[in-house]
Amino acid sequence: MNSTVYNIDAQKAAIKAILVANEKKLSPQFIGDFSNQRIKILNGTPILRKEIKPSMGIQNLIDEDTRKVVGVSDFSEKVISNTEVLIIEKLRIGYCTSLASKAEALGAYKKALPVAFRNATFRIRQDGDVIYETGLSDVFNRYTGTSLEDDYVHLKNPVTLVGGLEIKFELEFGKGAEAHKTEIEYLELGFGGIKLSR
Repeated sequence: MNSTVYNIDAQKAAIKAILVANEKKLSPQFIGDFSNQRIKILNGTPILRKEIKPSMGIQNLIDEDTRKVVGVSDFSEKVISNTEVLIIEKLRIGYCTSLASKAEALGAYKKALPVAFRNATFRIRQDGDVIYETGLSDVFNRYTGTSLEDDYVHLKNPVTLVGGLEIKFELEFGKGAEAHKTEIEYLELGFGGIKLSR
């Protein structure tokens, strides 16, 4: 049995502080509903796996064609539901290659990042504003532990995605970035955190 003692009151206070910090993006009703215990708090790890062809410039990882597909994506289009807030506390990056196209759900995502990906910048935008930015190599933590959980990098500050506002996940490759010569490349992003749902 897990011997960890959970402090539910401290968790709720931390979540409320995050909501208050984002109150300009949220409806007053959402914060009120949280205070009145009308919001579900769910642990979650939304995933996004995508075929990527490295080349110089920005590539959007989610767009109007993105659909929720088991094993491929927990995101749909460029907006999460306006009844939800996603608080991202940790991030996991995986990489794999395949000879087949559309094999996002079939990879083990255990390979080391090649140079083009290591030198890329990952960015999250919401409503046009950058809310998170890092070098991809800074959040690639593969082979450092003994479990998938060990592959996560805990963020210094949680990233909050508010429902109803456009989100963008961008990968920006540097000059000279090239795709693999013979295989198709896939990137996996796991976003560990909490989903609040009204």
